[in-house]
Amino acid sequence: MRRPDFVMGNTRLRARRAALLDREQVARLAGEDLTGLAAHLRATVYGPLLAPGPVSRQALLAAVEERRRHALRGVGDVYRGEAGQVVGALLARYDLADTLTLLRGAAHDLPDDEVLAALHGVGALTPAAARHVVAEEAEAVVHRLAAARLPDPETATAAQQAWDRYLLHDDLAELEAAVARVAMARSERLLSEAGLPVAPLRRFLAAERDAANLLAALRVSQNGSDPADMRAHLLPPGAIPTRTLVAVGGGSDPIAAAPPPGGPNSPGPSTPAT
Repeated sequence: MRRPDFVMGNTRLRARRAALLDREQVARLAGEDLTGLAAHLRATVYGPLLAPGPVSRQALLAAVEERRRHALRGVGDVYRGEAGQVVGALLARYDLADTLTLLRGAAHDLPDDEVLAALHGVGALTPAAARHVVAEEAEAVVHRLAAARLPDPETATAAQQAWDRYLLHDDLAELEAAVARVAMARSERLLSEAGLPVAPLRRFLAAERDAANLLAALRVSQNGSDPADMRAHLLPPGAIPTRTLVAVGGGSDPIAAAPPPGGPNSPGPSTPAT
């Protein structure tokens, strides 16, 4: 099995490490108040992102977030070939999050500036692309995503189909889950087709799905909804089987609902169940 070549990309990323805060710098910031934090950060790469004069907590957090986004935008550009596919699968999580944010903003008729400020903008849905997608009419947002095939053709098509169903049932959680399932299945398929040794990455992505599914089950258990209806809101399971999640949603014993170790529904040690 081929191994992706991360050497060139890693070398280019290490060259950027000097711009990051090291452990000693972070340790010095720990005891500072807001004024002290701003003073220290102005002497670093965060300086250009901070306006002159007193800085609010919100402005400081915004500068840190913008710097994080800027750093992530450069990651996908330094890897090629199979390594680029692996890194692309990680960055696709941000594209999915941004797609769902755009759909959520359309569903709730949120102001464009508020939606744009909540986007990561580190993958195919760049800040410029997102500005062309947002619109006053909710349907226009969905149509623009589909027309631009963003963040990818499969997810864009899924968003349009899920939106049509949302207009009938007004179930935003179902819409988001439907889009997420297609985007996640696409990432899994691309990794599988590449034939790469990416078991740790697949376990990581499966753990993220498990966390989202468990939160969905806990919400159902708290609001008293029918746990049988939650299947439409779940993502492909990782290590936690669907029937265990349904048991959590219904307030039953999840241990009793779990399959025995090594059973037919138990995921293997390196490949999540889908």
